[in-house]
Amino acid sequence: MKKRSLFVMVGVVALALALLVGGCAKPTYEKNLAQNMINDAKAAGAMNKPDAASNLSTAEKQLNDGMAKEKKYDYAKAKSLYEQAYKSAKKSYELATSKECTPQTCKGPVGPGKTTGTYTVVKGDCLWKISGKSEIYNDPFQWPLIYDANRDQIDKKAKSSGLPKMRADGWAHWIFPGQVFNVPQGASMDEIKNARKRAGAPAPYTPPGR
Repeated sequence: MKKRSLFVMVGVVALALALLVGGCAKPTYEKNLAQNMINDAKAAGAMNKPDAASNLSTAEKQLNDGMAKEKKYDYAKAKSLYEQAYKSAKKSYELATSKECTPQTCKGPVGPGKTTGTYTVVKGDCLWKISGKSEIYNDPFQWPLIYDANRDQIDKKAKSSGLPKMRADGWAHWIFPGQVFNVPQGASMDEIKNARKRAGAPAPYTPPGR
């Protein structure tokens, strides 16, 4: 009995040390973020483009390595691997969609409601910040275009979370990590100007470079 108790005590101490060294909180958020980005890259056709496929393979390996570390209670290392997996998967997604038409490269209208893949919200994002990304519109004032295309999803999530309506544009102020938004392309100049006007851009509301 004494030997058994000793073994139990040693096991408890070893586990406590592992948690102390590796961090106590499971990196569930980072793991889910990486997995979602991997799924987005696959959906965007990353497997069909060599560079994108290579980054996707790296991301999947980093995710699996992170899960192995998590099973050993090395949460700090697991978190680091999940963060690396997210970055690799994001690069894969960007490579997979790099030849898609954007507002800066389109020669003509793509058509109403057409999108070029999706954007997955990460911690710290807001529609203004997303719209300002070079791979989106490179213009933060065009965020109402994204909101209008995803209004049902945004409003429903915000209202169900008990958050208040912040502006005339519904619940556009509230978005959450993990949400996947369509990014409309091919908007007319009148639609772009109207979006910029709603966002508070200065008159005559013409976007940069136009």
